[in-house]
Amino acid sequence: MIVDSAFAAAEAAPSPGWSPNPGPGESADPGHSDAAGFVATALAAAPAEPVLPVGPLSGTAGFAAVLAPFAELAGRRLLAALDPVVGRSVRLPAVVAEFTTATAAALGDVAARVLVLELQVDRVEGQLAGATPEARFREFVAAAGTRDRLVRLFA
Repeated sequence: MIVDSAFAAAEAAPSPGWSPNPGPGESADPGHSDAAGFVATALAAAPAEPVLPVGPLSGTAGFAAVLAPFAELAGRRLLAALDPVVGRSVRLPAVVAEFTTATAAALGDVAARVLVLELQVDRVEGQLAGATPEARFREFVAAAGTRDRLVRLFA
Protein backbone atom coordinates (compact mmCIF):
# COMPACT_ATOMS: atom_id res chain seq x y z
CA MET A 1 0.00 0.00 0.00
CA ILE A 2 1.30 3.48 -0.91
CA VAL A 3 0.63 4.94 2.55
CA ASP A 4 2.53 2.07 4.19
CA SER A 5 5.51 2.52 1.87
CA ALA A 6 5.42 6.28 2.47
CA PHE A 7 5.40 5.66 6.23
CA ALA A 8 8.32 3.23 5.86
CA ALA A 9 10.26 5.73 3.76
CA ALA A 10 9.58 8.49 6.30
CA GLU A 11 10.78 6.29 9.13
CA ALA A 12 13.95 5.39 7.22
CA ALA A 13 14.74 9.04 6.43
CA PRO A 14 17.27 10.63 8.74
CA SER A 15 15.89 12.99 11.32
CA PRO A 16 18.02 16.05 10.63
CA GLY A 17 18.58 18.69 13.23
CA TRP A 18 18.96 22.27 12.16
CA SER A 19 22.56 23.18 12.61
CA PRO A 20 23.13 26.49 10.87
CA ASN A 21 26.56 27.25 9.61
CA PRO A 22 26.18 30.72 8.11
CA GLY A 23 28.89 32.32 6.08
CA PRO A 24 30.40 35.72 6.81
CA GLY A 25 27.73 38.39 6.96
CA GLU A 26 24.89 35.85 6.79
CA SER A 27 22.22 35.44 9.43
CA ALA A 28 21.57 32.10 11.16
CA ASP A 29 18.05 33.31 11.99
CA PRO A 30 15.51 31.42 9.84
CA GLY A 31 13.32 34.54 9.98
CA HIS A 32 16.05 36.56 8.28
CA SER A 33 14.66 38.49 5.33
CA ASP A 34 16.68 36.48 2.79
CA ALA A 35 15.28 33.18 4.09
CA ALA A 36 11.79 34.63 4.30
CA GLY A 37 12.19 36.07 0.81
CA PHE A 38 13.34 32.71 -0.52
CA VAL A 39 10.28 30.98 0.93
CA ALA A 40 7.93 33.69 -0.35
CA THR A 41 9.44 33.48 -3.85
CA ALA A 42 9.20 29.68 -3.91
CA LEU A 43 5.61 29.76 -2.66
CA ALA A 44 4.69 32.30 -5.33
CA ALA A 45 6.10 29.94 -7.98
CA ALA A 46 4.00 26.97 -6.78
CA PRO A 47 1.05 26.13 -9.01
CA ALA A 48 -2.32 27.57 -8.05
CA GLU A 49 -4.12 24.43 -9.25
CA PRO A 50 -3.13 20.78 -8.67
CA VAL A 51 -0.78 19.26 -11.25
CA LEU A 52 -0.73 15.46 -11.34
CA PRO A 53 2.86 14.18 -11.25
CA VAL A 54 4.14 11.91 -14.01
CA GLY A 55 6.43 8.93 -13.63
CA PRO A 56 6.98 6.59 -10.71
CA LEU A 57 6.54 7.89 -7.16
CA SER A 58 8.27 5.26 -5.07
CA GLY A 59 9.43 6.05 -1.55
CA THR A 60 9.51 9.78 -0.94
CA ALA A 61 9.65 10.75 -4.65
CA GLY A 62 6.14 12.17 -4.42
CA PHE A 63 7.23 14.39 -1.58
CA ALA A 64 10.06 15.70 -3.75
CA ALA A 65 7.41 16.73 -6.30
CA VAL A 66 5.50 18.62 -3.60
CA LEU A 67 8.58 20.66 -2.73
CA ALA A 68 9.81 21.16 -6.31
CA PRO A 69 9.24 24.95 -6.30
CA PHE A 70 11.87 25.28 -3.55
CA ALA A 71 14.39 23.08 -5.36
CA GLU A 72 13.79 24.86 -8.67
CA LEU A 73 14.39 28.25 -7.04
CA ALA A 74 17.60 26.94 -5.46
CA GLY A 75 18.72 25.73 -8.89
CA ARG A 76 18.00 29.13 -10.46
CA ARG A 77 19.89 30.87 -7.65
CA LEU A 78 22.84 28.51 -8.08
CA LEU A 79 22.97 29.23 -11.79
CA ALA A 80 22.79 32.99 -11.19
CA ALA A 81 25.57 32.83 -8.59
CA LEU A 82 28.05 30.96 -10.78
CA ASP A 83 30.97 32.74 -12.31
CA PRO A 84 30.29 33.67 -15.96
CA VAL A 85 33.23 31.51 -17.08
CA VAL A 86 31.50 28.47 -15.58
CA GLY A 87 28.31 29.50 -17.33
CA ARG A 88 29.90 28.79 -20.70
CA SER A 89 30.13 25.07 -19.94
CA VAL A 90 28.01 22.90 -22.19
CA ARG A 91 27.31 20.59 -19.23
CA LEU A 92 26.04 23.34 -16.93
CA PRO A 93 22.30 22.83 -17.63
CA ALA A 94 22.67 19.13 -16.82
CA VAL A 95 24.60 19.91 -13.63
CA VAL A 96 21.95 22.41 -12.48
CA ALA A 97 19.17 19.94 -13.37
CA GLU A 98 20.88 17.23 -11.31
CA PHE A 99 21.35 19.70 -8.43
CA THR A 100 17.65 20.60 -8.60
CA THR A 101 16.58 16.95 -8.64
CA ALA A 102 18.88 16.06 -5.73
CA THR A 103 17.71 19.10 -3.75
CA ALA A 104 14.03 18.19 -4.29
CA ALA A 105 14.75 14.62 -3.16
CA ALA A 106 16.56 15.85 -0.05
CA LEU A 107 13.71 18.25 0.78
CA GLY A 108 11.22 15.42 0.28
CA ASP A 109 13.18 13.25 2.70
CA VAL A 110 13.32 16.01 5.31
CA ALA A 111 9.60 16.75 5.01
CA ALA A 112 8.46 13.12 4.75
CA ARG A 113 7.08 12.79 8.28
CA VAL A 114 5.01 15.96 7.99
CA LEU A 115 3.75 15.05 4.53
CA VAL A 116 2.83 11.51 5.63
CA LEU A 117 0.75 13.08 8.39
CA GLU A 118 -0.91 15.40 5.84
CA LEU A 119 -1.57 12.37 3.63
CA GLN A 120 -3.15 10.52 6.53
CA VAL A 121 -5.37 13.51 7.39
CA ASP A 122 -6.53 13.78 3.78
CA ARG A 123 -7.24 10.03 3.73
CA VAL A 124 -9.23 10.08 6.99
CA GLU A 125 -11.21 13.14 5.86
CA GLY A 126 -12.07 11.43 2.57
CA GLN A 127 -10.31 14.01 0.42
CA LEU A 128 -8.53 11.43 -1.76
CA ALA A 129 -10.89 10.16 -4.45
CA GLY A 130 -8.57 8.06 -6.62
CA ALA A 131 -9.68 4.52 -7.51
CA THR A 132 -6.38 2.92 -6.41
CA PRO A 133 -3.89 3.67 -3.64
CA GLU A 134 -1.44 4.90 -6.30
CA ALA A 135 -4.06 7.23 -7.79
CA ARG A 136 -4.95 8.59 -4.35
CA PHE A 137 -1.26 9.23 -3.61
CA ARG A 138 -0.84 11.07 -6.94
CA GLU A 139 -3.92 13.13 -6.08
CA PHE A 140 -2.41 13.97 -2.70
CA VAL A 141 0.92 14.97 -4.25
CA ALA A 142 -0.85 17.22 -6.76
CA ALA A 143 -2.98 18.88 -4.07
CA ALA A 144 -0.16 19.22 -1.53
CA GLY A 145 2.05 20.93 -4.12
CA THR A 146 -0.36 23.80 -4.71
CA ARG A 147 0.40 27.28 -3.49
CA ASP A 148 -2.45 27.29 -0.95
CA ARG A 149 -1.47 23.96 0.59
CA LEU A 150 2.23 24.88 0.76
CA VAL A 151 1.38 28.23 2.37
CA ARG A 152 -0.61 26.37 5.05
CA LEU A 153 2.25 23.91 5.49
CA PHE A 154 4.72 26.73 6.06
CA ALA A 155 2.40 28.82 8.26
